[in-house]
Amino acid sequence: MGFALSYVVWLLSEKIAEALRKFAALQSDLSRSVGETGTDVVDGGILRRRYNGKLPVKGSVDKAVHRSMHDIKLAFSEFYLSLILLQNYQTLNFTGFRKILKKHDKVTG
Repeated sequence: MGFALSYVVWLLSEKIAEALRKFAALQSDLSRSVGETGTDVVDGGILRRRYNGKLPVKGSVDKAVHRSMHDIKLAFSEFYLSLILLQNYQTLNFTGFRKILKKHDKVTG
C-alpha cells in the first residue's frame, strides 16, 4: 500500500510540474503573439487591437496572425481539459485510498 501511495504522489507531482511547464510555454506564446499582432491584453484578458492613430481597415487582419491566435486559444482549451483530467485522477485516487483505509480499519478494528 505504501508503494502505491508513493507512486501516486510521485505521478501527481510529475504531472503538476508538466502542467506548470506547459502553462509557462503557453503564456510565452501568447505574449509573443500579442506583441506581433499589435494587440493589448486589457479588461480582464480581452484582446483589443491597438489603433496607433489609424483606424483599422476591415479585413486587414492577417490570416496567419488570426490563425496563430486561434491555435493559442485551442492550446489553452486543451491545457484546461488536461487540468480537469488531472483533477479527476487526483479525486479518484483520494476516494480509492479513503475506501481502502476505511475497509482496512473495519477489518482490523
